Amino acid sequence: MQIKITENDAEKRIDRFLRKYLAGAKLGEVYKLIRTEVRVNDKRVKQDYRLKLNDIVDLGEISKELVEKPKEKNVDRITFKILYEDPYYLIVDKPPFLASHEGTDNKNNTLVNQILFYLKERSLSFRPALANRLDKETSGIVIVGKTAEALRLINKELHEKRIKKNYLALVKGNVSKKGKVESYIYRERLHGQIKARVYEKKVKDSKKAVTYYKPVKNFGSYTLLELELDTGRTHQIRVHLSHIGYPVLGDEVYGDNELNKKLKKLGLKRQFLHAYKVVFTHPFTKQRIEIEDDLPEDLRKVLKLLEEKPIVITKKL
Repeated sequence: MQIKITENDAEKRIDRFLRKYLAGAKLGEVYKLIRTEVRVNDKRVKQDYRLKLNDIVDLGEISKELVEKPKEKNVDRITFKILYEDPYYLIVDKPPFLASHEGTDNKNNTLVNQILFYLKERSLSFRPALANRLDKETSGIVIVGKTAEALRLINKELHEKRIKKNYLALVKGNVSKKGKVESYIYRERLHGQIKARVYEKKVKDSKKAVTYYKPVKNFGSYTLLELELDTGRTHQIRVHLSHIGYPVLGDEVYGDNELNKKLKKLGLKRQFLHAYKVVFTHPFTKQRIEIEDDLPEDLRKVLKLLEEKPIVITKKL
C-alpha cells in the first residue's frame, strides 16, 4: 500500500501521521511498522522523520484492518448557504437548529458532516474543520478551514483577536446607549446541560469574557443590538446580556420564560441571535475579507410583527 503525501500531511512527523491514518493500530504497532515495514521514497526512516510534499510512503503488506475507514454519515442534502469559498476557506451561513458537531442527540446531520459531504475530498489524516462554532439554535457565519495549514492560521488569528465577529440579538428592555460587559465566565454541566455563570472576579477554572454592544433599533420595550466579541466563551452573549438585565428573546436557558411563551405564538421558536458579520485579513492572500449575512426569514418576521403590534408583559400579582 502506497500513499502520496499532500500539503495537508506535509511537515508532519511520520509516527504522528501513521497514528491517525492507522486508526486500528496500537502505538507500539505503529513504531514496529516504522522499524520493519514502512519506507519513504524506498528508504527506511526514523519515527521523527518529517514528511515532505509528494513523498511516497510505502506501508508494505499492512493489514487492511489497521487502516482508518471513513464513517459514512446519513447526509443526503446541504442546508447551509455558501457565503465565500477559495482553496483555503469555506465560509457558510449555518441555519438554526443544525448542530455544529456530533453529540448525544446529533449523530449524523450536523454542519461538520454536511461540509464533509459537500467537499468530498479528504486528506489522509486531516478533515476540514470549523474555526468557530455556534449554538444549535443560533444562525449565521461559520468559518471552515479546508486544509490543515489554513485551519492552523485562522485559529491563530482568532486566538490573537484579529478577527472581528459581530452578532445581532433582540433583547428584552429599552437599550439607549452602547456599553461593554466584562466579567469572568465559569462553565458547568447541570443535569446534562451546559450552563455558564458570570463572576465579577476570577474564580477557579473561570475565563475572562468581554462583550461590546450598541443599540440598532428600538421596538418599544425591546431592542435590536449589534454585539462584538473580544473573546469567544460558551454562551457568552446570552449569559452576559442576561446578567445586565437584557436577556435575549427566545432564550430558554438565560431568558424570560413568560415572555418566551408569548413570543412562540408570534413565531419565534428559538433564541433571537444571529452571527451576521466577520472581518479579517486573509492569512494567505493578505486581502481584507468582509462577509455579511442577512437576518434569516424567521427573525425578520418577528421584527415586522413587533413593529406592527408591541408585546406587553403583565406581571401577575
